[in-house]
Amino acid sequence: MMMQCKYGHEHSTAGLIRRQRAVMDTFYRTGDHEEEALALASYWWQPDGCRMPNEDDIEEAQDSIDEGDWLVLTDKEADEECKEYIESSVHVFCTSFMSEVTGIDQRAFDALAEDYNEGNEGILHLIEITCGLRLFVREAIAVDGRGHFLNHYDGVEGDAVIGDETYYIYRRN
Repeated sequence: MMMQCKYGHEHSTAGLIRRQRAVMDTFYRTGDHEEEALALASYWWQPDGCRMPNEDDIEEAQDSIDEGDWLVLTDKEADEECKEYIESSVHVFCTSFMSEVTGIDQRAFDALAEDYNEGNEGILHLIEITCGLRLFVREAIAVDGRGHFLNHYDGVEGDAVIGDETYYIYRRN
């Protein structure tokens, strides 16, 4: 299969993937950068196709991660980060969704959500005694995806493979 890069050049998709993996594996083996920076630089250049990320791209990616502009996580880390975000913000969830997942009348959530400061604890308590936080988080992710909770820019969850690890990428600004 062929694809056209942003410069209008035709490239073999398989060839581009092989080139990208070879370059990224070389950077990975040198150990000069965190894997997360390699993943982010790789993600940035996936749509380009004409060139692979270079040392400057990887350093820029590391700076962006360090400055909090991007979040790069393993699958397990993304699930945990998403759980923490949901746990701290259930008071702003759609009350009909909370009612559907827990089986509690929506009016109870409406009343708790009005108290912005204390409502979160009350809602968490109701979630825990009904369906449990684990199921609630799983349902929220199933409906909206992790990108909705972790990507504050456009809600997209990107990914890149470095070595044997898949990293999930979220823009934060």
